[in-house]
Amino acid sequence: MTRIRVRLLPDGEERIIEAEGPLTAGRLLELLRLSRESHVVMVNGRPVPEPELLGEGEVVIVRVLSGG
Repeated sequence: MTRIRVRLLPDGEERIIEAEGPLTAGRLLELLRLSRESHVVMVNGRPVPEPELLGEGEVVIVRVLSGG
């Protein structure tokens, strides 16, 4: 079982996610029901591609805002 603490920005909400087996950035977004088009997973301040396995460190999901 994989257990990860995630902080969601910009609101600062924290969640604990538990999943069977290794967890990728893309799967984390799926479990949280967040759009891949408007969210970026970061570990220790570095953007993580969706297929990459999440490891140790601070996991933050940033909602990307755009406007014109």
